[in-house]
Amino acid sequence: MYALVKNAHSGLRWLMLAGVIFVVVNAARAMSSSRAYTPQDARLSLITMVVADLQLTLGLVLYTALSPLMTQSILPNFGAAMKDRVLRFWAVEHITMMVLSIVVIHVVRVMVKKADTDAVRHKRTMYGFALALAMVWAGMPWPWKPYGRPLMGGDAPAPSASTAPSAVPSGR
Repeated sequence: MYALVKNAHSGLRWLMLAGVIFVVVNAARAMSSSRAYTPQDARLSLITMVVADLQLTLGLVLYTALSPLMTQSILPNFGAAMKDRVLRFWAVEHITMMVLSIVVIHVVRVMVKKADTDAVRHKRTMYGFALALAMVWAGMPWPWKPYGRPLMGGDAPAPSASTAPSAVPSGR
């Protein structure tokens, strides 16, 4: 079950990232051409939001129940995990950036619905989704980072001595 959810979460990140980028580019092009805000614009941001929500749901399942890194290494001794940059990334930084990005997406969608003009709708969409994009980008486990994951499928590199579950003191 863990591998299935982790692989779905890993693969869905690309769909979410592509959706957010597409929304930003679409809104920027609409702003530059003074195009009307259409139902297709609203649908595009809605679909992206739904993908983001699904991604969050899978991530929360991993975080709270399925990930051995979380359940065996981080959560049993959270204080010690905060002293290790790799464990801290997974325990706090990743989830914080992703949850905040999805909150931004939801808030932007509400703000767009309340906007008076098409220009304001496109502007709010572009800037809001760009902020969400920056947060997603910052919170992703890029392969070149110490906590990185492969770009496509596969598993994370073997943990270093400092990130192995036995290296985190149990606090007992």
